Amino acid sequence: MIFSVNLAQIDIKLGDLEYNLKKAAKIVEKCEDIVVFPEMFCSGFDYPNMRKTAEKLEKILNAMKRVAEDRAIAFSTAELHKNKIYNTFFLIENGEVVAKYRKIHLFHDEKEYLEEGCEPKVAKTEYGKIGLAICYDIRFPELFRILTKKGAEAFIVVANFPKGRIDHWRILTRARAVENLAYVFACNRVGSDLKEEYNGYSRIVDPWGNVLLDAGEKEGVFKADVDTSLVKKIRANYKFLNDIKLI
Repeated sequence: MIFSVNLAQIDIKLGDLEYNLKKAAKIVEKCEDIVVFPEMFCSGFDYPNMRKTAEKLEKILNAMKRVAEDRAIAFSTAELHKNKIYNTFFLIENGEVVAKYRKIHLFHDEKEYLEEGCEPKVAKTEYGKIGLAICYDIRFPELFRILTKKGAEAFIVVANFPKGRIDHWRILTRARAVENLAYVFACNRVGSDLKEEYNGYSRIVDPWGNVLLDAGEKEGVFKADVDTSLVKKIRANYKFLNDIKLI
């Protein structure tokens, strides 16, 4: 299947829910097929107000559902569940939430404010089976192997990956694709918050590790067409995944 993937490499106005949601909605309306936003796309890591953002989850989801007709939207935001706050990835397709994933690997400050998730998630979509991951998860190949075992043909990674470690991001996104013979659709933010600078380099990597799109450092929406039949073809010709041994 051939479809387009749009990576919305945007700056995020810290704590300004209304501004960020309006910005995201305008972007979605101009895109087709899959639109991917960075981690914490509507608030940034506004830790002092994280609970307030989480309490507005219904408003956030409804705003994205309204513009999700005939397309899929991927993002993460704060979620309140049983009085605990999670960094949760939502995948909306045709106006409905079809999958959500609570971030398993929390990075430093996140551990003080957020709860760890525990369930890897593969979404069944009209675009194929897609594994969901958030930022720091990219450093843990075990998660991506589990997603592959669950049938993932592609991974969507939403991130706030800082400028100081961006070379790691570029290496790891290719590695996860090559290891699992799967597409990687990885969206990082630009701009800055109170602690970090972010310089993008959102990218789309094919199952052979070829970088189909590298967004560089500028804010914008970057698009590439992908063909999921390539996953089946490569996995049939190179049966590396059949030789996995747990030692």
